[in-house]
Amino acid sequence: MKKIGIIMAFIAAFLWGISGSLAEYIFSNSNFNVNTYTSLRMFLTGLILLTYGIYSKGPKGFYDILSSKKYLKRIIIYGLLGIALLQYSFAQTINYSNAALATLMQYFTPTIVLIYLSIKTKIIPSNKKVFLVIVALYGMFLMITNGSITNLNVSPLSLIYGLIAAFAFAFYILYITKFKKIDNTIVIGCGMIIGSLIFIPFIDFSNFKELLNINVFIAFMSNVILGNAIPFYLFLESTKYIQPTTTSLLGAIEPIVSIIIGMIFLGTVLTIIQLIGAVLLIGSITIISIFEDI
Repeated sequence: MKKIGIIMAFIAAFLWGISGSLAEYIFSNSNFNVNTYTSLRMFLTGLILLTYGIYSKGPKGFYDILSSKKYLKRIIIYGLLGIALLQYSFAQTINYSNAALATLMQYFTPTIVLIYLSIKTKIIPSNKKVFLVIVALYGMFLMITNGSITNLNVSPLSLIYGLIAAFAFAFYILYITKFKKIDNTIVIGCGMIIGSLIFIPFIDFSNFKELLNINVFIAFMSNVILGNAIPFYLFLESTKYIQPTTTSLLGAIEPIVSIIIGMIFLGTVLTIIQLIGAVLLIGSITIISIFEDI
């Protein structure tokens, strides 16, 4: 069963790596705006996950959310701040830069979680952890500036949205613990549907005609199913069989896949210095995740 868990986590990370590249392709080859893209993608993904969750686990968890003011309030907060903000800011980061940078900036999230938990528990991280966090930040600095303090290698907007996505992802990870008695598939499914609704006033319905382009349609539906619904399910299932540390290690595959696909198929160009920065970022965060007691 441990091998099955490892395979599930590996496939989830691989598919998430493809997801960003699919989004970059859609934005580059259509007039899809981020609001319409994010709302439709979230709604369809949420519908798939919620349907599967109810089918496999029964409707009790769904009824618990709807019938409890406590859970209903929490799912609205989670759907808006934990899912909608994450999905929107991640998509905007891709829109203003590329999938490789957007995916790599997610690796700032463990640092945010570490700092938050240190403040909450009043436990100071070890010197080794502090050193690795500094290495991760330096890796991020190399990626963004290409090694020159006077040269910002990405647009300021992509940097801002990338940081927002990292903070939103941290909230997404930490807040889901408030739904311990409800199946994660149902929680995320409900959260995605609720989060998608906030974009309705900002949707450009003329964008839907972009789906008449067969290539864009295939890329979009692949992103919904292969880049969102399936990896979410596999990731959640993998945690039943393997430790979170193992999942974190396998998660390093995601940005690697995104970088390779971007460079081969999407024309993404990264300098040697930026690649070194990516290695420092991924490596340091992976070490922190594996050796939690360092």
